Amino acid sequence: GEVALSLPEADCQTVWLTMSDDEKVLYQLHACDNARSTNGGPMVQSNAEFNFDGLEINLRQMRNATCHLYDPAAVVDGGNVEGFTSQDDAVGRHADGCAAFNRMHIKCGINSEGESKWRTKAELCSKYKALLNDMAALKATDPKFKVVVFTSYNSVHERLVELVKKQSHDYRVFEFNGETPPLRRHRIIDEFQNQANDKPCVFIVTFATAAVGITLTAATRVYLMEPALDPAKEAQAAGRIHRLGQTKEIHIKRFALRESVDEAIASLHAKIASGQITVVDKKLPAEATKHLLEHGVMQPHTADPNDVGTLRLLSARRVLSTVNYGKGLNDGLRWAIPDNALERPDNALGEMPDAVGATYRESPCTCCGRMLMLPGSLTFWGRGNMRWLVGQTGDPHNIVWPTRPKTRGEAAALKGNDPSCKDEVDAALSMVEVLQAREKTQEDTKHITRKEEEVADMEKGLQAMKLELKSAQESLEKQKAADMGTGGEEGSKATGRAKMGGGGSTSSVKAMLSSDDESNESNESGAEMLEQRVKFLDSKVRSRTATLECNRSLLTQLRRSLREQEAGLRKLEERAGGSSD
Repeated sequence: GEVALSLPEADCQTVWLTMSDDEKVLYQLHACDNARSTNGGPMVQSNAEFNFDGLEINLRQMRNATCHLYDPAAVVDGGNVEGFTSQDDAVGRHADGCAAFNRMHIKCGINSEGESKWRTKAELCSKYKALLNDMAALKATDPKFKVVVFTSYNSVHERLVELVKKQSHDYRVFEFNGETPPLRRHRIIDEFQNQANDKPCVFIVTFATAAVGITLTAATRVYLMEPALDPAKEAQAAGRIHRLGQTKEIHIKRFALRESVDEAIASLHAKIASGQITVVDKKLPAEATKHLLEHGVMQPHTADPNDVGTLRLLSARRVLSTVNYGKGLNDGLRWAIPDNALERPDNALGEMPDAVGATYRESPCTCCGRMLMLPGSLTFWGRGNMRWLVGQTGDPHNIVWPTRPKTRGEAAALKGNDPSCKDEVDAALSMVEVLQAREKTQEDTKHITRKEEEVADMEKGLQAMKLELKSAQESLEKQKAADMGTGGEEGSKATGRAKMGGGGSTSSVKAMLSSDDESNESNESGAEMLEQRVKFLDSKVRSRTATLECNRSLLTQLRRSLREQEAGLRKLEERAGGSSD
């Protein structure tokens, strides 16, 4: 009422920014990764409902990219942005992404897991540049301004604090986070509100820590670094300065990137403000997710529409135990065997299911080059009493397994049970055989490659041990030769000394002989140690040679088996009519 009317006008605007070429590449790769990490994206079905927190989780990678929080693992699998080249990727987008990532970041160390740590170059980030430029322009007209900067993310908060503090000669920074004690928060707020300063003051906070419960009317401008998914959060942030006690004209500026999820969120806010979409208990209705879907949130992780894709077998882990089985009538039985199966009569189990599964098609994304399942490409198959499944279709992103029909008439109408479709069904099952054989051949090929590497390592190790054995044998021969020469020479010397000292005491002669005996014992001890070493190494060489021969023999058998599999695969392909593609 009167309080609201007494407040000065608030100038609210969205500052639309155009991404640089590097930012576009990185955003697109994060959008693809977002779709992959959410099994096709958050709005696969336009009738899905989300609350704001759930939507934030589903849009995380895209949201991070619009805030310059780039993830190396979104750019290339494994996150090795330093070692990826265009030769590694036929599409080349990974190489482009790695180059863009390296241009926009500086390496700042290694984390505890041995991974590189990165920091964005603020001068290349559109939103950071826009904030600094706007504050510089404001300073020209108001040298002692006070502003508040809001962000949704702790990482952005830390980066902004670091960035603005580097310009300490231009600005004074105020900030706190979730770990700041309450008394310290109050002191920081009081100082910002009441103390005069000789330079502009910038208060940097997050929506979670400062959007409610505090007054910052000393500021005349609020910057929102990204659109908040919940428009109420933006209103609360603006309310920190647009409240009772404010006497100056205020401005609210929200930074947003064109051709990004920011556009979809801003459009959603407009729909909510106009009443076209109603939010109840922070839950978005189906129209909201449909609206976001139509505004490109799911893009650009898509395949070439003209590419029919490559046929693949669905992973066995995704063949769920919820398929009804049998010859075609829905008797309520399930694939899974009951826990008390052994206590029940045999006929209580019904017919156990034969082989069952599904195929799908995949194609490379036109943006990132990673493979994606094509929507609507799921095709079920089954043999024996599961033959009724053949020809039924679905979506690999949202698998709903068919159930058997309830009547014999409905069962007979299924392609898998229709005798007139026998050839078509047999062809489909033959193609499944081809895919299974190909998968087995590929697995065995990988196994042989690993075994070849293992054998090569064993050969290297055996060669090194043989060299060590040879060296020990040579040392032993030298020691034996030295012992023989030393023994004869020392014996002659002892006899000579005894004769020369003919007038000496008996004890002196015994002492000299004892000294010579100790020297001989030392030489014998060295020879014995070398001989033991030679025996040990010889035993190891013989053992490893035998192991190596066994592995070589196994490798030969695996290669022979693989050749037989490949021959069988060719026959299956010929019978199935060629390639599965």
